[in-house]
Amino acid sequence: GFTEANYDSTAYCPLVRNNHSGSLQTTGIDVQNVSTSAQKIKVTYTYRGNNGAGPVETKQVTSAVAVNPGQSFNFYATDATYGMPTKSLGTAKVEGVSGGDVAVIVTDTSLGRTPRRITAYACFPANSATAKVAMPQYKEFFNGNTSGINVMNVGSSAATVTIKYAATNNGGPSATFQHTIAPGELYPFYGVSGGTATVISGNAGALEGTYGSAVITSTQPIVATQNESPDGRRPLQQDAKMYEGFNLVP
Repeated sequence: GFTEANYDSTAYCPLVRNNHSGSLQTTGIDVQNVSTSAQKIKVTYTYRGNNGAGPVETKQVTSAVAVNPGQSFNFYATDATYGMPTKSLGTAKVEGVSGGDVAVIVTDTSLGRTPRRITAYACFPANSATAKVAMPQYKEFFNGNTSGINVMNVGSSAATVTIKYAATNNGGPSATFQHTIAPGELYPFYGVSGGTATVISGNAGALEGTYGSAVITSTQPIVATQNESPDGRRPLQQDAKMYEGFNLVP
């Protein structure tokens, strides 16, 4: 549930997708107007097609009708008007067009699985974004489970994002990774023991088979979620569990 502390006229959703990967991961964004006046809702998608391998693109959509106070509007990813292109992976910026506050959640389901997996997370009000995020738990191919951290740059300039993973088991190895993210864009840190992010310290390979925690710092405001997969080394099918990172004051 949301309290007034979670309201803002703008909210950020770090992970949205449409028929993404072999599991056909697909997102719905539910936006509630928590202001005192009716208003339209606008969503700006920033995404890459081709299952995240294409160039960065944007799409902006606005509800055709004003949403009354207390009511909600759904932006379903497969919808031709309000969604995003098929095979897309990206982020969403959600705004109350009249400047009124909104509360926003994302639900995500695997249309290509039987039975389907469904997960959800709360999008972040703009007033909560900071340059530091804590992730209390991650798993790096631990007992068949692994985590992905989805970082969205909500600043106005490119962000240099640094993630330090510290393992709890296997002697507590740690490693630090870095990547540059354009404004509005998503970067999924996944499979860090052999992934694509730049290693700036530590031994990434030593994280194999560990669980622990992570701290993310950035040169711009960010928000982040984490999802976990029991699917071994199939990074595009992370969909079993999800939680919101904790924004901290640096």
